Amino acid sequence: MDETRFIPLALLLAVAACGGGDEAAPVAYDWVLAPEPSVVVGDSPEEGGALHDVAAAAMLSDGRIVVADGGLGGGRLSLFGPRGEVLPPLGGTGEGPGEYSWITSVEVGAADSLFVFDAMLQRLTVVDPDARRVSTAVVDAGIITENDRFRTLHRQTDGSWIGLGLDRGRWGEPQQIARDTVPVGRLDTSLSTFEEFTLLPGPLNVRVAVDGQGFMGSPHFTPWPSAAAWGECAFSTSGKNATVEVHDRDGSPLPFQPLPVAARPVTDALVDDYLSSRLALVPPEREAMTRQLIEDTPRTHNLPYFSALTVDPWGHLWLQEYQPPRGVSTRWYVVSQTGELLTEVTSPEPMRLLAVHEDGVLARTTGPLDEQFVAFYPWLRGGTQLAPPRPECR
Repeated sequence: MDETRFIPLALLLAVAACGGGDEAAPVAYDWVLAPEPSVVVGDSPEEGGALHDVAAAAMLSDGRIVVADGGLGGGRLSLFGPRGEVLPPLGGTGEGPGEYSWITSVEVGAADSLFVFDAMLQRLTVVDPDARRVSTAVVDAGIITENDRFRTLHRQTDGSWIGLGLDRGRWGEPQQIARDTVPVGRLDTSLSTFEEFTLLPGPLNVRVAVDGQGFMGSPHFTPWPSAAAWGECAFSTSGKNATVEVHDRDGSPLPFQPLPVAARPVTDALVDDYLSSRLALVPPEREAMTRQLIEDTPRTHNLPYFSALTVDPWGHLWLQEYQPPRGVSTRWYVVSQTGELLTEVTSPEPMRLLAVHEDGVLARTTGPLDEQFVAFYPWLRGGTQLAPPRPECR
């Protein structure tokens, strides 16, 4: 950590008791994004730059942007210049070297080497974006249970890896709120870039149960569980409560202070709007069945607090405020690993956060015709260390 960038927490936090409405308690320090992006990619379909189902993105040291898109069964690793110009892709769809089926995470290593994880193939690929060389290894998620698969893989500072999966509830199980499981596996490796490497089981192999949406019987407005890893810890939330589940390398739970965020009740108007949004997606012959299914589904008292969880390079947790269908979510809570509310970030437009940098954030945005873009929004203020990571997670 660059200690010269550390700002003492006591000087930043002035969190008051939570008031009425849906406003969070005020904080003493704000991170502010520029109102317009400095670069947008995906807006040049005539040049082969159109994006579909963006899952991950990363920025290289020279400003080039790598985007993983194509969705399940159509993986592609696209490359764009610092001004958004379309460059030759780094990989297409397939199962051979340098080909992908479903990329779910892209991370940048030394000398701009890329670590690309394919959840469908359960394969980690190291890519040299300049020499176009690749090296691959299959990840064995069976170190947890025989049927587990990792959803994302995260590289740690010591060269090892944290793998995160999600074992959803089974179809037809009677449940009001599904009890999902997040498998967490630590993989130790003596990885040498562009050389053969092997992944071996490590000491962190735990299962973390979280409330979240299952196949049947889940109340309306229930998001999928979200999980992230940093250092020796795994973080997960379903947004049911204003808190995050934290587990150390042995799978032991660590305390986390609930955020001072007010609950928002589920009203009849919200349910009616949810029903109409669902009916708009089905053909007329299925409207009656869909209406009956939704009306018979249990109803929660409050909306979830969060819809997404990610971790920035300094170990802060980013929690996106949940919004019901047709709602617009532009608020992110930036939280320490013990639960202190550090600041809030309001995005200029609805976006899915892909990566946080000292200079700004990479995010997926959507156009009026549901076309997708990746935009880089620079900081007006922000991009610094606010709170140290907890000792158990270093």
